[in-house]
Amino acid sequence: SYLSEKGIPHVFMTNGGGSTEKIKAQSMSELLDVRIDESQIVLGHTPMRNLREKHMDDSVLIVGKHYEKLSPILHEYGIKNTITTEEYHQARPNSYSDLKVEGGGGMEEELLDIEGIKAIFCMTDPLFWGRDLQIMYDVVVDSAHEVPIYSACADLLYSSDYHHPRFGNGSFRYAFDALYEAVHGEKYSNQVLYGKPNKISYDYVEQLLLLDQKHHDPHHQIEAIYMIGDNPETDISGARLAGGKWRSILTLSGLFSGEGEHHADALVSDVNEALAFIESRHKRS
Repeated sequence: SYLSEKGIPHVFMTNGGGSTEKIKAQSMSELLDVRIDESQIVLGHTPMRNLREKHMDDSVLIVGKHYEKLSPILHEYGIKNTITTEEYHQARPNSYSDLKVEGGGGMEEELLDIEGIKAIFCMTDPLFWGRDLQIMYDVVVDSAHEVPIYSACADLLYSSDYHHPRFGNGSFRYAFDALYEAVHGEKYSNQVLYGKPNKISYDYVEQLLLLDQKHHDPHHQIEAIYMIGDNPETDISGARLAGGKWRSILTLSGLFSGEGEHHADALVSDVNEALAFIESRHKRS
């Protein structure tokens, strides 16, 4: 509410995904007791919206969990011809025989453009890693052309109420990289990584903020963009990689406990202290 009252453009950037921006905005509005618009939400896979022109007519493979949610998300982004790993497995049950296909399989392969898959979209980490890793690998090596992998699986670790950090969705990407390298002697190079700390997501957020500022207050230019986060490896590293207007503030209210190195512009206890730090350096006229 402080940022809204001050008319300061702001976006909530998370490596999470698997839902629409609208649903995430609703849940965060209830949690924070402040109105948040879906345009202010950038999930790990949100910048994939920009792939519409490139892949709107292509057959693409979706990897993740809860496919009944993932397919509509890509459809909303304008990428309509989707095949989930679940559907792939149903059409080709012997592609992963360790997992029984529900309903006995038998989906008509002719109904799916499996041979024509032009890209892989990793929206989240899946539930059945073995199956999805195998199918991803099959699509990559069977294709007559190089298949790009667009991955929103970014976080290797995240903080929870458990006493050790938990493996995040990025661990699935590390698993694929390790398996492919073990077979071929090198990592699969045609990958585009989304989410923090990847520059492509920070560039996307920057454009949102610049457009919002231009719309609401065209007479003021954005001097700096602050990433406030608790993860030095994603939040803070991403801001440094983005460069330009980006600055970073590391909080002690999550993953970072205060031990070890960090490269943030400031270290604070929480978001309120971060906002006070920013205000002390930028007085708006």
